[in-house]
Amino acid sequence: MSVQILWGRFAMIMAATTGLGYLTMIAVTPSPEAYYQALSPELKQRVDDRRRQVAEEEASVKIQQGFKKNTRIIWEADREPQMAKGRTAASSKYVE
Repeated sequence: MSVQILWGRFAMIMAATTGLGYLTMIAVTPSPEAYYQALSPELKQRVDDRRRQVAEEEASVKIQQGFKKNTRIIWEADREPQMAKGRTAASSKYVE
């Protein structure tokens, strides 16, 4: 005798179990703010230091990306004032 599986009932039970688990997780898990407030002062200091470090790294990355977008040669800015004064590479004090 074979056992007949009721797939519709099985699917409903599994969906209800998954939904109950998800709702339990939402109800029990604290928010990031509540979790931060529950930390000890030493751990809060470490979290603040890490957040500050990450913010500095992100600012540094933005600055570096700004340099990458700039197509102008960096040392070209040093040369332009000399060229405007009438100095050329041949009349430079570095050329002998």
